[in-house]
Amino acid sequence: MGLKLKPDNAKAGRIDLMSVVRLLTRSNTLSLGMAFAHGLIVMAVIVLAVLSEYEDGLYDQILENTITLDMDDQQKALALLHRTHSLLKPRLTLFEGENYINVRDTYFRSSDVQLIDAKGACGSHAHVLGRLLQRAGIEIRIAQMKCGNFWGCHILLDAKINDKWVALDALYGLAFVSPDGTLASFEEIGDNWDVYRLQVPNDYELSYAYEDVRYTNWDKIPVLMPVVKTVMSLFVGNDVETLSVRSYALNVYWTYMAILLGVYFCLIVVTILFVRRRANRAI
Repeated sequence: MGLKLKPDNAKAGRIDLMSVVRLLTRSNTLSLGMAFAHGLIVMAVIVLAVLSEYEDGLYDQILENTITLDMDDQQKALALLHRTHSLLKPRLTLFEGENYINVRDTYFRSSDVQLIDAKGACGSHAHVLGRLLQRAGIEIRIAQMKCGNFWGCHILLDAKINDKWVALDALYGLAFVSPDGTLASFEEIGDNWDVYRLQVPNDYELSYAYEDVRYTNWDKIPVLMPVVKTVMSLFVGNDVETLSVRSYALNVYWTYMAILLGVYFCLIVVTILFVRRRANRAI
């Protein structure tokens, strides 16, 4: 026969648990814990703000040495495309295949880290080019290409030039030019691949044939991502299919800082309620 907890023992267990809660509330333990949490979050926010400011400044210096005020958006996009390719291609050759080093290299792969090692290959190239274009005031969205049945076989980006989304592939320093002299969109390239493939460099992977594209993997996190998509569709409608969530988080430091500020707001509310409760008990 299995042992059964006697009612008195069960009651005693509940009483002991409540005693612990009361002890924490009445003593300074909980107060010290909350004070530590405040200090930890504030310090983390300050560090992330400093790193974010450095990254923005670093990219602004690249812009200053790449584009000029007399350039139009297409000229700026092409100049930054070729600058990204020239900066990252040698770094990819040097670091390709190397393991991630530590926590920062794994979870804080912001634009400065991507610029240093380019370990993400096409993903790193798209990341860096995207940040440069954003700092230049050009809207972008990260594109995940489909090859056969495989999504994400290649990463590039779309840039909005003269109210048109055009495809830019920083890994190859490649932008396709349409017959009218403007840059081509992903759809134009895919619909006329036999023509546009004549513009690719010799080392181009021909399986990257612009078959299909998506801008956010809404199935990446089961339950959560589909719910987010449903909520977003209430605000943007069918445009949710071309919404690039990743393009809003290229500055990883800023993204983490925003999340921490949200957590800190909740902590402030809890702290205010806690202080009021203790004050009422003291009266």
